[in-house]
Amino acid sequence: MSSVDATPPRLAVILGRADEMRAVVYVRMLDGEVSLAGTLRGPRCRHAATLQTTASLRMLPPPEAGAAGAAIAEAILVEPGFWSPELPNRYELELCLTHRSGRTTNHSQMVGVCRLGHRNGAFRLDGRRYVPRAITLGDGHRLQAVEAAAVVAKARDASVALWTETPSEAVCEAADAEGVLLIADLPAELTGEQAGREVARLAVHPSVGFVAVQPSHLGSVVAWRSVRGTMQLGLQLDGGIAPPSAATPADCPEGIDFLVVVVPEAGLPHETWRRPAPLPVVIRRPLPRGAGGVTMQEQRRGCERLQADMAAWLAGTATRPWEPAGYAV
Repeated sequence: MSSVDATPPRLAVILGRADEMRAVVYVRMLDGEVSLAGTLRGPRCRHAATLQTTASLRMLPPPEAGAAGAAIAEAILVEPGFWSPELPNRYELELCLTHRSGRTTNHSQMVGVCRLGHRNGAFRLDGRRYVPRAITLGDGHRLQAVEAAAVVAKARDASVALWTETPSEAVCEAADAEGVLLIADLPAELTGEQAGREVARLAVHPSVGFVAVQPSHLGSVVAWRSVRGTMQLGLQLDGGIAPPSAATPADCPEGIDFLVVVVPEAGLPHETWRRPAPLPVVIRRPLPRGAGGVTMQEQRRGCERLQADMAAWLAGTATRPWEPAGYAV
């Protein structure tokens, strides 16, 4: 008996070894003991047309799958279409899941693979340096399809990333299609299994390139490695005080890819932040109250002012010169 599940399965789509000619993509099921078969077909892009191909999924044996009971399959994409803001390529994932009871269910969704990482204190996106300039979307956790599409389209026009607390599926889907990067703010009250489920949900969306976590999440970030793919995890720190030991090379938390230094309104970091950090640093500073921020263009200019202020502040440092990897207001 075959059916379409009313509740979509929880899965992770993870990019393995990849270059311009070939990419290995893994699909890992996160709930239940199932076997899976299916295909990845694409790429599809709203802003460009390209020849589509189909890659079949191949189940991996348990030793390669990691934890017992976790179903994982791989597909090889030839001349892959990676997801980027310029070309937000995605693939249609078609799955047939066979449960232990023998029941089969079908599932289909759009996925993307994003080459995102960091090196020498800077982010690298699709092989090039990427400096996120993010503006705050305060209601991104509750926006539905029509509102989300309108907001994301404006963000694309303004060439900004969106910083928002646990973005809704509608926001993620719109950002996937339009090529707008999201920085998802994981609230401190979301912990344990709930936080892990939220990270897994967000990681399926190529637009969610970054997740900003709190110190209370540090005990869980290593466990998220199996589902987060190339998504970068950033630890939020109070930039108005001296950096804690977590900001020194010897004690940088495992599983953390960058640091978010939150500074006061119209302010700059504590003097001790002048020395280079061991990881990329994103500076976040709220816009002054009453200073605009009505339009995304004004918020983008706030990022540019923050960048100029940081450049002037760091110009007088006696230590090895460095510059922030990103800016957010």
